[in-house]
Order: sequence, then structure tokens, then C-alpha cells
Amino acid sequence: MRQRDKPGRPSYRVLSSTAIWVGAIVLTVVAAGSVWLLLATFGSDPKSSFRLEIIKAAVTVVVGTGGATALLLAARRQRFVELDGTERRITDLQTKAADQLGSDKAAVRLAGLYALERLAQDNPSHRQTIVDVMCAYLRMPYTPPPERPAALRSTASLRPRRPAWMRPQPISADATTNDDRRQEHQVRLTAQRILAAHLEPDPRKRGGKPTNPKFWPNIDLDLTGATLLEFDLKHCRLRTGTFTSARFIGHAWFDGAAFTKDAWFDRTAFTADVRFGGVTFTGDAWFDGTTFTKDAWFGEVTFTEEAHFNSTTFTGDAWFGSTAFNRDGWFNKATFISAAWFEGAAFTSAARFNSTTFASTVSFEGATFAEEIRFGRAHARVVFGLASSVWPPGWVLGDAAAMPQDAPSTHEGTWHPLTPSYTKGSPQNPEQL
Repeated sequence: MRQRDKPGRPSYRVLSSTAIWVGAIVLTVVAAGSVWLLLATFGSDPKSSFRLEIIKAAVTVVVGTGGATALLLAARRQRFVELDGTERRITDLQTKAADQLGSDKAAVRLAGLYALERLAQDNPSHRQTIVDVMCAYLRMPYTPPPERPAALRSTASLRPRRPAWMRPQPISADATTNDDRRQEHQVRLTAQRILAAHLEPDPRKRGGKPTNPKFWPNIDLDLTGATLLEFDLKHCRLRTGTFTSARFIGHAWFDGAAFTKDAWFDRTAFTADVRFGGVTFTGDAWFDGTTFTKDAWFGEVTFTEEAHFNSTTFTGDAWFGSTAFNRDGWFNKATFISAAWFEGAAFTSAARFNSTTFASTVSFEGATFAEEIRFGRAHARVVFGLASSVWPPGWVLGDAAAMPQDAPSTHEGTWHPLTPSYTKGSPQNPEQL
């Protein structure tokens, strides 16, 4: 007997010898019961010739019951055969499409992606498996092609050019490799667009009940260590997102996205601007050890559970304005090299900035803290004696101190520790920070 062991997998039940014996006993009981009932009703006279007819009728009932049972079993068997055939056909198509992703020709790989998309759209029970295949493809090692130097692009049009038939056309190994990389670039963009197109509930209303007929609900993305190009998941909804150690090349957009469970961005590298504006993290959000090379926008984000930004590096501006931290916000050992904005942020639970370094302007203006905020061993840099930052109530910059360990190197300004000001609402014992 083969039971369902995966979602969407049909259940096959094969009759065992016990079931066959039970069926035989049932038929015997039906035959004996039919004979007894007919004899008791119509055959009370032992000399009546009607007894033979009664026996014939009982036999007919038994044969009819057996025939009906046989037809039912045959129908069930045919149904299981058809289901098994359908599953085999889908599996074969999926295997062939996955094989196309291994082709050395970009056109064949594109065809494989579209074939997988069509299979997932027509067979909801196979969607997660097909998404896993696409994610596995994006996790394959990839090196983007180098861009042509701008100086060469600007001067190339000024040089006199001979007719095409007079110019030699050497093909170097590097040129061939770069051409393959550009083609692979387009294939990867296509895979990302397919995923985004089916994870957006409604491209028009931006929220509410999903009305997109191509929306795939309850999907998990596992892009651990993937190289992602101009990644766009705006207004998408997924269950879990795993981007651990991924590398985002170009801009990354997550505006309005929703993660119904945990989201993992730990040790991720963002090489350009990234936007998380209006994102809803229903589960824990992990950004530990992540590097934001340029600006990072977390405005109006809702962290329902804990938000982890431990040892995170913000090279560009970091904006957390109007962000809601409904559980603990962890920024221990984080590094803010450019401006950090927490204006209007709401920390419903504890906020921890222990050993964090602020190398530029910081503003907590309008931020609210329902519980304690900790800046133990945190430092901030003051440039040319001007302190334009706005700190939470109860915290001020202390006297100049040595540059903290792991702080961004600079020849401008002086470093100051954050210390309690011992005003109303400030921490009572700095040794506990």
C-alpha cells in the first residue's frame, strides 16, 4: 500500500489478501441471507415448487452483487492507473525541463524555465518542487561579465572605421566567455521575473484578497549563496525567504513585500541601493553580518517578531524612519558609516545598540521606546566639533575617547562614547548596560 507522503501526491491503495477474504465472506453472507429471507417470506411450504425459483433468485442476487463489486474494483483500478499515468507524465515533463537547464545554450535554458513555469501553473501540487528547482538553478555559481570601460566606449566612435568586410574578426576565448556570461545574465533575469510574477497577489490593488490568477500562495524561497541580479520582489508575498550569504548585484527592491514566516538575510551582501520600504516581517528577520554597500531603506517596515541586525555594516545611509519594532530590536556591534535615521521609529520592546559605532549623523527624533534602550560601549564620531545627531532621551555623548575597535577608519572628527545623562527616563546604572 502506497500512502501519501508529500503534498499533492495521490494516494494509491491496493487490495490486500485480507480485503479479498473479507469480500468473499461478505458475498457468502449476502447469499445465505438472501436465501434465508426469500425462504422465510415465500417458501414456508416445504412441498412448494417455488423453492427452486427462490434459490435461483438468491444466486442471481449474489452474482449481481459480485459483478457490481468487480465493476467497482475495476473502475477504482482504472482511476489509479490514470492518476499514476498523469503523475508519471508530469514527472517526465519536469525532468526534461530540468535537463534543459543544464544545456550550454541559453535558448534551451530559457525554454526549460518556461516549461517549468507552465507545469507549475497547471499543477498546483508541484509548484513548490518546481520553485525549488528554479532556486537551485539560481544558486549555481555565476560570475557576471565585466563592463566595458567607459573611456573605451566614449572614444570608440571617434576613431575612423574601415568597412566591415575589411576588418578582421578574431574571436578570443575571453570574448566567448563574456558572451556566454551575458546570455546567462538574461536567463537568470528571466528566472527571477518568473518567480516574482507568481508571488505577487495582485499587481493592481497592492493588497487585500489575492486576485492574480497566476499567484502561487505559500511558497518558500531558498536562495542561499545565490548571485541575484537587479532583484525585484516588490509587493510579493511568500512564506519563508532564505537569502543567507546571497550576493545582490545592482539594486534590490522588496517594497511592500510580506514574509508570513521567518526571513533570513544574514551574511548577505548588497552591492547597490536596497529598499525594504513597507515590508511586513511576520516571523523573525535576520540581517546579522549583512553588508549594505550603499543606501538601505527600511522606512515603515513592520517587524512583528524579533529583528536582528547584529554586526551589520551600513556603508551608505540607513533609514529606519516610522519603522515598527514589535519585539526586540538587535543592533549589537552594528556599524553605521553614513547617516542613520530612526526618526519616528517605534520600539515596542527592548532596543539594543551595544558596541555599535555611528560614524556620521544619527537621528532618533520622534522615536518612541516602550522599554529600555541600551547603548553599552557604543561610540559616535563628531566632525569638526559639531554634534548634529539627535539621541534618545537620557543619552548624550561623553568626553572624547580612543577610536573603538573595528570602527571605520577616518582622519576627521573625534570619537565619543554614548553615556547616560541621568535625567528623567534615563538608565539608572550604566554598569548594567
